[in-house]
Amino acid sequence: MNIEYIKYCIRSVKRRWKSILRTSLAIFFAFVFVAGVMLFKSNMYQWQLQSVRHRFGSWIIMLYDSNLEENSELKNHPYLNKSGKAAVDNYMYDTKKQQDVSSVKLGYMSDEFISIGNISLREGSMPQEDDEAAIEWDTLIKLNQGTTIGQDIVINIRKSNSPYSDVIEKTYKLTGILNNYTNVWTGGNNVPGIILKEDEADSINRIGKATYIYSSNNYIDKNYTSIYEGLKKRTKKSLIYNSSVYDYEPWGGGYIYDYMYIVLAAIGIAAIAYQLTVYNRQRKNVYSILKGLGARRVQLIGKAFIENSVIVICSSLAGLIFS
Repeated sequence: MNIEYIKYCIRSVKRRWKSILRTSLAIFFAFVFVAGVMLFKSNMYQWQLQSVRHRFGSWIIMLYDSNLEENSELKNHPYLNKSGKAAVDNYMYDTKKQQDVSSVKLGYMSDEFISIGNISLREGSMPQEDDEAAIEWDTLIKLNQGTTIGQDIVINIRKSNSPYSDVIEKTYKLTGILNNYTNVWTGGNNVPGIILKEDEADSINRIGKATYIYSSNNYIDKNYTSIYEGLKKRTKKSLIYNSSVYDYEPWGGGYIYDYMYIVLAAIGIAAIAYQLTVYNRQRKNVYSILKGLGARRVQLIGKAFIENSVIVICSSLAGLIFS
């Protein structure tokens, strides 16, 4: 009897494959949506981190020092990886106010500094000759001399720190415009916004300061603040910590993901329950006929369970695999 009953249930499923297929497709798309958004959450998290690093740099520690030589404690520290140097050689001089404009710095950057800082060109290229310059966008706006690649940029500077020092006029061809960092980074005001060739920067040097940035080793994945505090005590330097990146918590610390899971679970359950309810409602007359023919309640429940299990298992597995 039980074998015949199971065979009957299987034949019933086969005869109604179109109805089962429609219900399965609806549940399948519900699973695709739920699983797809959960995968999107993981990708979104990685995208947010990458976006933050691109905007604020991949460095963890910055040192702004009057000494152009790199600090040995930081250079050889096991938690730190590569370092990059940006020299600050001079300031723009405001001839009207008779004073330096310290927010507009001239200098050069090493390739390592550009790489660790994720400094990128908005347009144009880095300087190749001594009379060329690449200028950060915010600094270029402060100069108020135009934003056209190839144009001349005129900058007044002092030759020495003496208050009676001669003021000289330098003209540079604008070869590139860099994306913002001086007004975006923590400690970005320590980095030159007008980037020259190293030889040219050395020829106008009167400041003699440098900014060093350091990336963290790959095996370091937490406790960045503790590392920063330990480095500060060990070096006895006023270090700058890149909190914009290493203390970053995407989307409110992840709480929105918890809410997303709840909403998605509710949507998925509601979609599945609705489709099964519609399907079972269509089968109500069949259950009534079987009941009239003498089928027991447990047999009717078993038949409904088998049909619904086929629908849910097949469609959910297909939905997850496809997602």
